[in-house]
Amino acid sequence: VEDLLWLAREQREIGSLEPVAIEAAAEAAWKVVSGPADEAELHCDCEADSQPLVKADTDQFRHLLENLFRNTIDHAGLDVTVVVGGLFDDTNGFYIEDDGPGIPVEDRETVFDAGYSTSESGTGLGLNIVRRVADAHGWGIRVTESSMGGTRFEITGLEVIE
Repeated sequence: VEDLLWLAREQREIGSLEPVAIEAAAEAAWKVVSGPADEAELHCDCEADSQPLVKADTDQFRHLLENLFRNTIDHAGLDVTVVVGGLFDDTNGFYIEDDGPGIPVEDRETVFDAGYSTSESGTGLGLNIVRRVADAHGWGIRVTESSMGGTRFEITGLEVIE
């Protein structure tokens, strides 16, 4: 229901861009998504003093993170480990990876299609919203295998504030 409401209300151009700390935004989104009974863990592989701020529509950025985390917990289980880290070399971005079962190579592009879901209770909207938010900001997004054998989402092309 939340995803449908977002599509109905928020299907617009991005709002004002504000400085956002990826780690702080990730931790706030994680608190919304993970429940008290979950054994899921979030680790930020970011050094606070070296992590730059990025420009983003804060509401849409939060929604992007919440959808990625919710998707991870739904598909990797309540005991998943999730890592968020920076990609501040020539790509200016960040990644979210997990130790879950991963996404098969042949499905890595179609997971972003509206209606695509491998879960009977899934709507197939969460990752589509993630792609729409990334596209609206002019960011790239790709899915690959994580260093832990699960799934890794890389969001690149962010505008870094020095």
